[in-house]
Amino acid sequence: MATRFAVRFLFIGVAALLGAAAHAEEYPSRPIRILVGFAAGGSTDAIARFYAQKLAVELNTPVIVENKPGAGQIVAIKGLKAAPADGYTLYMGTGSALSQTPGVEGGALSYALSRTSAWLGWSPPRLA
Repeated sequence: MATRFAVRFLFIGVAALLGAAAHAEEYPSRPIRILVGFAAGGSTDAIARFYAQKLAVELNTPVIVENKPGAGQIVAIKGLKAAPADGYTLYMGTGSALSQTPGVEGGALSYALSRTSAWLGWSPPRLA
């Protein structure tokens, strides 16, 4: 009896997984946005546009850079927080927004990107 139940349970689980896979949309199915916490023309914007161009070619989909300057990158971070967690909104910023701003603002921002977001990469500062 227990074996019969286990086989049925396994069959239902596999059928559910296959059904979900059949209905999943292919990524990316719409444009990707990169939010930048600085005005256009700066170094962070230039890096974001470089990556946007490479991503657009690699993924064969438009990648849009949206500059949302102000409040020490908080405007862009709030835009990231408000976006659905579906992989279509990325954030390009500096470490100060992730490390210093939450402490300086006294917790008024109520965000912890290290717990709510996935890191795609990190680059140490360079002096030229």
